[in-house]
Amino acid sequence: MTLIVTNARLWVAPDEPICDPTTLTVRAGVVVSIGPVEDRGVGATVVDAGGRVVTAGFWNSHVHFTEPIWRDSRGTDGSRLQAALDDMLLSRGFTTVLDLSSDPRTTFALARRVETGELRGPAIHTAGSGLYPAAASRSTSRRALRGTCGFCCRRRRRRWARGGRWADRSPVAPG
Repeated sequence: MTLIVTNARLWVAPDEPICDPTTLTVRAGVVVSIGPVEDRGVGATVVDAGGRVVTAGFWNSHVHFTEPIWRDSRGTDGSRLQAALDDMLLSRGFTTVLDLSSDPRTTFALARRVETGELRGPAIHTAGSGLYPAAASRSTSRRALRGTCGFCCRRRRRRWARGGRWADRSPVAPG
């Protein structure tokens, strides 16, 4: 399949300026040319970007699928999961994500539904289950450590927005 994106302003690298509108040609998922297209080929899909910026997809190497919406990723209604994927990942341009410490059953079920095309989403990889202190039960340690990630946990972001410190009410501080 050939995709031709016209009137696109490309941003090819963080230290490069965004270019003037041009044409981008993609065949079989690979960019094959930037600039005027001489042969569109049969069946090419043409999209007018309308001067919008086109950039490579982003990788997020630190996500968690621990919120209630993800808990039954195998059986939850697809439209609810799709809305959550759109909000958390796709609307931000992520094409690949690495899940850290979520329940692998949740992550694998979600990844499978994306891979089969049932849901639109990024490629999902996992680092597997988290490590918990030996002296605490799994549920106690999970409860104690929940929300300690300052980069992606909503609770932490809300606390930060209210003027809280990084280690506020948290058993683990970055070290």
